[in-house]
Amino acid sequence: MPSPAIPPTVSQPVARAFKYLARPYAELAESLNKDEALSECLITHDAEYVRDQNLGLIQQVLDRREMIKISKLQDTYVAISLEDVAKKVCPSEPSPEDIQRMESVIVRMVSNPCSTTSIRVFC
Repeated sequence: MPSPAIPPTVSQPVARAFKYLARPYAELAESLNKDEALSECLITHDAEYVRDQNLGLIQQVLDRREMIKISKLQDTYVAISLEDVAKKVCPSEPSPEDIQRMESVIVRMVSNPCSTTSIRVFC
């Protein structure tokens, strides 16, 4: 992902400071499609997220990422079990808690059809 464009009217020192301060968030955005890279990014930049008081934002990003991964499964599968969803979404072997979490995420996605990550329900 390219760095956001900085207007030419911004001084060089300010532009460098912006790039330095935004680096943990840019790396997070770049690593969202790779589970290993995401884990490494979260571990590496945990202190910055805490210092910036953005742990809630990070949790929202991770929750939304999970929803997006689930909604992409509907492009491949017409019907899929909760266990199979958990296997596709979770980075490791899913636990019963993971399967319950997948069920609650799917219920939220179905109940909010206006969401960009809604699920089509076939009866």
